[in-house]
Amino acid sequence: MKKCSSQVENFKERLKEYSTANDIVIALDEITSQLLYSPSHDYQIFEKAVKDLGYFLGFISEQPDKKSDGPDNFWRTENFDFVIECKNQSTGEVSRSETSQIASSKRWYTDLYAEENRLCLVMFHPESILRRDAYGDSEFNVVNKEKLTHLREKVRALGEKLSVKGSNEWTVGELQDRLSNCRLDQKLFLQEFTSKIRRQR
Repeated sequence: MKKCSSQVENFKERLKEYSTANDIVIALDEITSQLLYSPSHDYQIFEKAVKDLGYFLGFISEQPDKKSDGPDNFWRTENFDFVIECKNQSTGEVSRSETSQIASSKRWYTDLYAEENRLCLVMFHPESILRRDAYGDSEFNVVNKEKLTHLREKVRALGEKLSVKGSNEWTVGELQDRLSNCRLDQKLFLQEFTSKIRRQR
């Protein structure tokens, strides 16, 4: 199993891939510009942006469904495993087939890792309400339309905070403060950027 080192230490290393602070701002603008909910926005571009965001933030970030029948995205940190399904082209509430897909991704995770205390099931979807005919044995969190807007704003705010000095000049403590202030620390991500899936009343 591929263990993950500290998010903030990885984050510090990732920043060194950019020559200037402005390059970081440009890269984050590119990522956020592709995180769009629309039937006409290419889902592969969206999933790639989720992968790039996870990588930038210091997670092990992969797209398992490119290799097998796994989830669209997988972020692994030292404390949490985010199993992610992306439904950026969806319209209306969360459907039966979409809940089936995230249940399948949960099985993929438990078959490979068997560490459910680390598991965070996340769906990127415009809505966080289940259709009446939808069912699922898994509780999961949703990055709905409002939460996605909030996430994009916080990612851009992080870029602005990082633009004040060179990418190699930050200490680990300073970077941890920036991540926490933008709620992009692994421990804050779920509560800040997701809502619990819920049924229609």
